[in-house]
Amino acid sequence: MIVNSTEKPNLPDDLQLITEYSILISITSTKTLTEVARLLRETYYFYCISDSWIKIHANPTEVNEPTNNLIEKPIILDEIDKILTYLKNNNIDTTQLILLITTQKSVSETLSILHQYFTIKTIPSNILDLPPLPEPTWGIFSQQQ
Repeated sequence: MIVNSTEKPNLPDDLQLITEYSILISITSTKTLTEVARLLRETYYFYCISDSWIKIHANPTEVNEPTNNLIEKPIILDEIDKILTYLKNNNIDTTQLILLITTQKSVSETLSILHQYFTIKTIPSNILDLPPLPEPTWGIFSQQQ
């Protein structure tokens, strides 16, 4: 028996009932599974994600489908307008996506969403407008004599 000790609602079994986030219908990598779980835990209580949402194969060559049918995510585009246009053209909800990233706190959340739809090797500087990090307050960086 699983007891919900939080004030959060239970995670619905039907993906269509989750309106706060735009989640791919099938989760195909462990990295995406981890990101989705972290994102959903902010709003929902759950012990595990439904197996029907997960389509992770141990080795892509073992999949019965030809490898040319596997859909690869495009490399992230370098301009905000292009990113939003791509997402809208692919019927992806962008209401939870805040682009121009202006706070350190929103970096992880925004990149987690973008990782679902794009391959991100480096973060385009055009989507970042972050203030400099504060100077460290501890003494390990100062010269002590």
